[in-house]
Amino acid sequence: TPLHYAAANGSLEAARVLLSKGARELPDREQETPLMLAARRCNADTVKALLDFGASVTRKNERGETALALAIDNSNEPTVRHLLNYGADIEAADDEGLSVIDLAILRG
Repeated sequence: TPLHYAAANGSLEAARVLLSKGARELPDREQETPLMLAARRCNADTVKALLDFGASVTRKNERGETALALAIDNSNEPTVRHLLNYGADIEAADDEGLSVIDLAILRG
């Protein structure tokens, strides 16, 4: 969707316009949401905007990963902080049984 594209590419203003016009945070084929794409691509400002518009911090992709897991996997501290401030679950585990705490330990 256009919102996925804006989130993945760090187009903060485009994401804000789309959200203000009612764009919904729908998952793509891999069940990834715009929030997950922004977290994976280290777009902290876009992550914050999506969270401000009500993006889900608990949704998981087809591998059971949350946006927090994706941010930790990419060592993206500002995004991790935003997600934690909005209630992301540090005990959420992916399909392999790894929690975000496990990922943080593995990433150092």
